[in-house]
Amino acid sequence: MAARTPIRTILRAALMAFAAASLLVPAVSAAQSDIRYGDAVDVGTGIARTYVAYDAGGNAVEVGIALSAEALTGLPAPVEDSPEMSSASWDLQFPDQAPIPYWFASVDWNPRGHIPPGIYDVPHFDFHFYLVEPEVRDAILPDDPDYAVKSSRAPDATLLPAGYITPPDGTVPRMGTHWIDPSSHEFHGQPFSHTFIYGSWDGRLIFFEPMATLALLEGEPDVSIDLVSPEKVEVAGWYPTRYAVRRDSGSGEIRIALGGLVERN
Repeated sequence: MAARTPIRTILRAALMAFAAASLLVPAVSAAQSDIRYGDAVDVGTGIARTYVAYDAGGNAVEVGIALSAEALTGLPAPVEDSPEMSSASWDLQFPDQAPIPYWFASVDWNPRGHIPPGIYDVPHFDFHFYLVEPEVRDAILPDDPDYAVKSSRAPDATLLPAGYITPPDGTVPRMGTHWIDPSSHEFHGQPFSHTFIYGSWDGRLIFFEPMATLALLEGEPDVSIDLVSPEKVEVAGWYPTRYAVRRDSGSGEIRIALGGLVERN
């Protein structure tokens, strides 16, 4: 699997340092000058875009996906006789100053949910924060002769939170192998509303994935959950210690966030 090149890493680190030192002209109002957005993509009748929030010292404290309220309307309906998995997906680019290891994100709409039945088979979104280049994600296809081997090759146990497991049929083309937390509320008699999944491919951790139901997003979500961090990381960078799903009172945006970023080596 392709790895981030040293030159790309150095360039991105230099951009981050420059942004912190020079206080680049903000892409939003002065009151929100600590938030920088990626390009907007049409979703439903609204938009989705990534963002990075910085503290006063120029350090990234949160990366996320922001949905306008209208993004929850006009979404594709289920297609008869189609596979269960998401019927629509939109890739989003991070702003130039995004911290390592975040390459891009995607919003995946599942109008009738997905496996396992009785758990995730309700209308919901999967929000993928990819830690690899788009071409790596796009190459995860069943016609790869090593697809099964790469799918079954798990990351070192120190790179995943303790207790996470991969379910049957947990590998999805153009995504990767999913790792779930069997202690999460949806596996203990409570209706699924939100959860957090890790993804791997060919022995590497390649995405973080908060999931949230349409019903949760349509209300006034105010969710903040601490994450159990893996013992180690493969790529030095800024990693989340919690995830959140909330509506911003000022903009009205719904934000799906990886927060409490800490630098790990």
